[in-house]
Amino acid sequence: MSKKFPYPCCRCGLCCFSETCPAGMEVYNIPKEYPCPGLDYNPETMTATCNLNVNHYVGVGEGCCMLARAIQDGVTYDFAALPPEKKRMVALHFWECKRTTSMAFH
Repeated sequence: MSKKFPYPCCRCGLCCFSETCPAGMEVYNIPKEYPCPGLDYNPETMTATCNLNVNHYVGVGEGCCMLARAIQDGVTYDFAALPPEKKRMVALHFWECKRTTSMAFH
């Protein structure tokens, strides 16, 4: 963790699902809106892995960098401040939706 990212990274992958990092855009020559081919997601452990070997450049594990709100039952939460298991559940849902959507286009 750092002063910039005070909450721990739980490797949920939501940041990478949301947009491809500059390293992924350069290596795969894709815009940030495209899913990164270098991102692996394990739905059993609900963890993501970056295969670009640029963890130090991207900041993997340095702290949760998601600047997002999570809303449940009308209450708004800071996503980064959520417990790791909640973050992983949100990311799993996001991954399942993206996977289902991308399968429909193949």
